[in-house]
Amino acid sequence: MKNKKIKISDLDSQEKLTVFEQLLKEPAIRRKAEALALGLVSEVSAEAVADDLYCALDFIDVEELWDNSGRTRNGYVDVNDLAWEMFEDALSPFESELERLVKLKMFKQAKLYCMGILKGLWEYEKHGNEFSDWVPDAPRESANSIFEKWMKHAPEEDIAEMERFRETLESSG
Repeated sequence: MKNKKIKISDLDSQEKLTVFEQLLKEPAIRRKAEALALGLVSEVSAEAVADDLYCALDFIDVEELWDNSGRTRNGYVDVNDLAWEMFEDALSPFESELERLVKLKMFKQAKLYCMGILKGLWEYEKHGNEFSDWVPDAPRESANSIFEKWMKHAPEEDIAEMERFRETLESSG
């Protein structure tokens, strides 16, 4: 029987992961993969994070809030509770990424990512939309909470820099 060749692109996600895990057992390949991974993770733009977060929050549909709150088939859903839940759902991936950067001890990237989150929340609070009227305190409360969590793991000099950054945001609007 003739050996059949298979292309990696023909594998499903789980099969590709299995191949990758086997390759990582080779020290030289592991070092190269880790260097590539570091390059992917190390590029953080506070501006891009702020823009992405602002768009995620601005994209929340107030009509969805209205359609899914009040009296429903399954009982009563408080409009304010649902609004907070929708806000937190949009913010959650950003918080998770910040936590991941901290866990990886990538403090410079975590600082920039946190700055982006704070700026995105500040911009959303400042400009708002019809949905934001339902969660007027959410951006500021979330910013304070995220800052407090980040601060527990941040180097002292980064905390001072972040305090100045927050003051700049406050004074800009």
